[in-house]
Amino acid sequence: MSVLQQTWKLALVACLASAFSLAATAMAQDEKTDAKADEKKEGGEDKNIYELPKDADAAALIKFIEGLQNHRVNSREEFEAHREKAGPAIRQAAAKVMELEKGNKKSEHYRKAQFLLLVARLGELRTGDDKVIREIIGETKEYLASKEADEFEPNDAAIARAVAQQLEFSGKTDLAKEALTAFSDVLAKAAEKNEDLKPIVESMAGTLRRMNLLGNEIEIKGKLVDGSDFDWKAYSKGKVVLVDFWATWCGPCIGELPNVKKNYEKYHAKGFEIVGISLDTDRKKLEAFLEKEGTKWAQLFEDEAGWKHPVAVHYGISGIPTVILVDQQGKVVSLNARGPELGKLLEKLLGSSDSTDEPKTEEKTATAEASK
Repeated sequence: MSVLQQTWKLALVACLASAFSLAATAMAQDEKTDAKADEKKEGGEDKNIYELPKDADAAALIKFIEGLQNHRVNSREEFEAHREKAGPAIRQAAAKVMELEKGNKKSEHYRKAQFLLLVARLGELRTGDDKVIREIIGETKEYLASKEADEFEPNDAAIARAVAQQLEFSGKTDLAKEALTAFSDVLAKAAEKNEDLKPIVESMAGTLRRMNLLGNEIEIKGKLVDGSDFDWKAYSKGKVVLVDFWATWCGPCIGELPNVKKNYEKYHAKGFEIVGISLDTDRKKLEAFLEKEGTKWAQLFEDEAGWKHPVAVHYGISGIPTVILVDQQGKVVSLNARGPELGKLLEKLLGSSDSTDEPKTEEKTATAEASK
């Protein structure tokens, strides 16, 4: 697994899971059966594990946070209750550590608390207003900037990636672009001295490139699955084209395939095309799948490339299916044309599937603007 893939995994599993389900890891841990006993006061009374220890130093507060993260729960109800209480307690404890250690911001305790606070605040990216989100972006940038190039660990880049991805997944594209720009500036400087960071910087640049596609042209080039060159200009001229990043091993991709096929049959005669960009590594398996499914559209493929397919790298593809819809003028009108949304967009761009009338120019323009 590449450094970049490790970081994506850390970002999506470690960071996001911690933010939205602070007890998720604890539910899976095989702790000693007497762990519950440690949470009892003398006399058998339950103690409040969410209450900050009085007069605690930085080390004790970090231990308190780790205790909450590793707390064992036995039911869904306990899980929900713990998640609700642990988040505020962790944020409060981390902030206290940073206050105690503010005279030495490079101390191990300060940096650990700073990181834990960022992880705990990831959930606010979905619910917070622009001011709160920009505050979190600023705190993340400050955390990254406090590191020397040789001090970066995988989780440092992962937290930056997690912030940007959560904003993107929440539909807050402009704020996601702000975050990526801010983090890329810091990481790019560090990457000059730390080779391990270069794939992360390149991925962020690709993601920014993809986010800026709306209203602009997309560049597609490469080899078809039969080894011949693909001519994007000729293939897409005057057509509405769905660019589909996918793989045969991707469950959600296969789940979306019937919808794609249905719309292809409905709108192909009216000028709808598809170009698949397969992130598979095995040509024979891909060819067998395409033959079995009877797909009729172009498929780009690079032997053993997988996630490193040049077009996927160029546009920072880190999750599939990723689908991009291009109109007749060659402009991108949607970065998420899946499910019912695909059919709605095609009807606006090409007219009803049971009609051969061309859509009006005004309708095409309005569709592009509405998708932004």
